[in-house]
Amino acid sequence: MKGLFFLLLFMQLLAASIAVYKQWIPNTNFENASNWDKDRIPCANDVVLFKSNQVISVFVQSTHSLADMYLPLNGEFIMAPGAGFAAFDGSWDPGCDTASAVSFTDAEKYKWHDPALWHAATSLEDLDQGKYIFAVDEERVPCQYDDVIFQPETSFRVNIDSSEQMIHLRSISIMGQKHRQICAALLGDSRTRCPALACKDPFQPVGHCCEICGATISLEYTPGFDIRQYQNRILHAFLSLPKYAGVQMAISKVRKPQTSRNAVPVIQIVLMDDKTGSQTGTNAEQLAEDIMRDITVHGDSFGIVTDTVQVATGSNSNGEGGTIAGTVIGLLLGVLLLGIMLFLHWKGMIRLPSVHLAGLWNRKKDQDVVAGPSDKGFDNPIFDTPTNRAESHGACSREEALKEMASKESGIYFVNPLYDETELIA
Repeated sequence: MKGLFFLLLFMQLLAASIAVYKQWIPNTNFENASNWDKDRIPCANDVVLFKSNQVISVFVQSTHSLADMYLPLNGEFIMAPGAGFAAFDGSWDPGCDTASAVSFTDAEKYKWHDPALWHAATSLEDLDQGKYIFAVDEERVPCQYDDVIFQPETSFRVNIDSSEQMIHLRSISIMGQKHRQICAALLGDSRTRCPALACKDPFQPVGHCCEICGATISLEYTPGFDIRQYQNRILHAFLSLPKYAGVQMAISKVRKPQTSRNAVPVIQIVLMDDKTGSQTGTNAEQLAEDIMRDITVHGDSFGIVTDTVQVATGSNSNGEGGTIAGTVIGLLLGVLLLGIMLFLHWKGMIRLPSVHLAGLWNRKKDQDVVAGPSDKGFDNPIFDTPTNRAESHGACSREEALKEMASKESGIYFVNPLYDETELIA
């Protein structure tokens, strides 16, 4: 029994390792000639016929002039931007000389289990480039290990009538939106929930079940882009560095929806690190910045057209609230420090320079009043001596003036040797 168990496990792992992308081929687009009984798109002189009981959705990509159109009782037209219908005005239309009735074919003939209606490829890139793989008929129809793709910008109708009550797939992408049974299985378990995150504005990469902290880079590319070559570039140039030892990277080709019915293929690079708290995602952010700088220099050689980055780290988790709190605390500390300094000054334990300067300023104003409007001199605040000695002390000898200056108790009065003593007293 053990041998059988391990054999079954090995077969499951082998099947998972060779899982491929399966793309549905038919569509119900108005512009698909194979959807019309005349094998051509209706033109201006034609009368378009839909069966009255036909249940159908038809995607219309452009504007069409028609002579007449009979619609089904239960159906819909999905109009692309700028698409529509107009009545034929009778003008000449090249290639549409003969009027005829053109009928939309029955889409019920497209059956899910028809192997001729599927393309298979080992990657999304190969699928887009038409590099399909050969498989026997039973393996061309999607199974539980395969990703099923319905092309964007298409409408479709699939007949899934069969003896099977449930069709098991790994994922299915419709209109660019991917629906994953993996996420349903993961998050459907009551014991499994998306983890609480330490970053502000976390994001959810395409194909991931939960939001994350870290960084993601989206690359638009030319047909010459090689995803494996560029993956090796990142692995050897950046992830091999010791500072990025805790960073994990996932790179894949995905479709990002641009509008409700439009999606474009991009290369998605998801970066996560093992940091916690306020440092969550910071290493992933730094690696994203290094990759973006490298793209600026070498992107053209790899076939990269444009790049965008999205980042969520723990360093901005507090946002504006943390900034405001820091400002308030700083103001409170400043007021407290000012209060302590004023108290110590009042006790005479310290002397504030602003008080001394205010005193000097007041003395200068008093001296200006004594000097009167005719006084053209000025007081030097370093000296406590009136500018006009003759008016303050009366006429005195040169020797008495020098003695008076030398006898000041403060010790900051001196004779400037650069000036003649006569000029000092004059």
